[in-house]
Amino acid sequence: MPFYVEFPTDPVVNVNWKKKPDDPNDPGDPSDFRQTCGAFKNGQLGGLPVGFSGIYILDVLNMYMRIPDQNAGHLPTKPYTYFPKFSDYQSLGITPSLPYVWTNPSSWTVYYHTSTRPTRIKEFRNVNIQVFDFTNATPDQTVDNNLEIEFQRGNEIYPPFFIVEFLFSDEVGWVVSPDPGVTIQAHCCPKPGAAGCIKFETTEGLPPQPPGWGTFFDPYSLVQYPAPGSTADPVRPPSGARRRPEPKLPPPPVVFPERLEGEEPVQWI
Repeated sequence: MPFYVEFPTDPVVNVNWKKKPDDPNDPGDPSDFRQTCGAFKNGQLGGLPVGFSGIYILDVLNMYMRIPDQNAGHLPTKPYTYFPKFSDYQSLGITPSLPYVWTNPSSWTVYYHTSTRPTRIKEFRNVNIQVFDFTNATPDQTVDNNLEIEFQRGNEIYPPFFIVEFLFSDEVGWVVSPDPGVTIQAHCCPKPGAAGCIKFETTEGLPPQPPGWGTFFDPYSLVQYPAPGSTADPVRPPSGARRRPEPKLPPPPVVFPERLEGEEPVQWI
């Protein structure tokens, strides 16, 4: 009986793969724990700790707050540093080590979990925190609640930050809250709004902890020192400015192999 056998070196042509219909509510499965995000509740410590400025920076690995740099060797043009705010969970004993909340979110939603008076949230983008004094930069957004903040854009030198103000009284007016009671929900889902985003985003809580998390992790290593910027830099960089490139190292010297003493050269035939 005749039969047909493809020769192994012949190209395969006209192959049609059947595409699985897309489910808008199923964003797929996380292939890496860094794709998952959680929510951080700020203002858990209560009271008004000394040094809290009310400036909260949203960055790749953490939410930081601006605090005076107490390091004796700090640069005089950089009086402020970043302090990881996730350490609230350590202070309260909620987790024995720095919690895993997010790594590379695409955006955040900031909303109140406690508020007893008129309050508003302001977002500032691409602003140098070393010279920011609450009055020398116009906020990019001001909302009563549910502030949506995008991740740092490609043409921005500094990451975004927010402040929360409350109406103290008609006479005094709006006052910056140094430790506001807000929840920051990070978003990592590749299909925002899909019902299956629960795989990527833990609402109002910590995401699944990666294996070994806390046993190899030093929470104090996340203190970014010194914080970006300088008092000699403007509060907002010029339009279209780019992040300063890292210094380039000189190329390594070219090393040619040398023939060892008494070794005959290789003869190629």
